[in-house]
Amino acid sequence: MTRGLKEGVVFALMMLVIATALDWWRQPEALKSQVFTPTLYDLQGQTVDLVEMSQDKPVLVYVWATWCGVCRVTTPIVEWVSGDHTVLSIALTSGNNDRVQRYMTAHDITFRTVNDERNQLGRDWQIRYTPTFMIVRNGQIQSVTSGFTTPWGLLARLWLA
Repeated sequence: MTRGLKEGVVFALMMLVIATALDWWRQPEALKSQVFTPTLYDLQGQTVDLVEMSQDKPVLVYVWATWCGVCRVTTPIVEWVSGDHTVLSIALTSGNNDRVQRYMTAHDITFRTVNDERNQLGRDWQIRYTPTFMIVRNGQIQSVTSGFTTPWGLLARLWLA
């Protein structure tokens, strides 16, 4: 192996270790081994049962906000992933349902969304960063990460769940 290739492999492994450590550190304490039981309602007023949604297939729970700069980059990625996978998004402190729906329409966002206008879920789940991505299967959290992620990172997490 050439020296440059070895250095590249070592660098990639170091970045993987750092990213994994950051994900572990940023994971909200309230979400560790959480089973989701609260009653949620989407923007259309329909009941959302995350345990039922995640039976037999993983669900990507995307916690974002209209005011989040990184979310402007990650939301199109999540929209793309939603073409083949179930996505439930939680809009944190982004205004009332009409405002969130207008934002979603203006940005061609079609995935199912729960509006957490008063940050109640955010507090209950101890969400400290947006965006936050959770992979839920059978009502159990399989993976949590925050900040920017790639489409391949999301797909890998969904596949591993």
